Amino acid sequence: MPRRPRVFVEGGIYHVYNRFARGAELFADSEEAIEFLEILRKARDRDGLTVFAWALMSNHYHMAVRAGPVPLSRTTGYVQARFGQRFNRRHRSSGPRWQSRYKAQTVEDPQYLDWLIIYIHLNPVIAELVDDPAEHPFSGHREPLGKSWG
Repeated sequence: MPRRPRVFVEGGIYHVYNRFARGAELFADSEEAIEFLEILRKARDRDGLTVFAWALMSNHYHMAVRAGPVPLSRTTGYVQARFGQRFNRRHRSSGPRWQSRYKAQTVEDPQYLDWLIIYIHLNPVIAELVDDPAEHPFSGHREPLGKSWG
């Protein structure tokens, strides 16, 4: 039985997240995290995606985004597929890097969006990786502070 197609709303706001397969901690390697972010930024610019918040954890990511005119499935599918292809090429490995296709929850309430942004930025604190979200090198929380990874 084929998967149900995702509902796409141009301009819709979504909580997008996914985990690596088999509990792999690929983002624990900063080079892998930077690679993912570079692919994401290219797709963001190409597809008109607005990213409100993001955090890369060792084995998963979270983003709060507003979809542009390009379906979110195309943008996110591209990011995950491209990252997996490049990872496999660099490490001379094969197979899927992701546990499953990405998850995307619709955000319809502005208060929920506020909560989601806080949740994403505090994810490294909740996981006890850092005491201050500004200390986590791969979080959008650092961007307004002028402390981006790049």
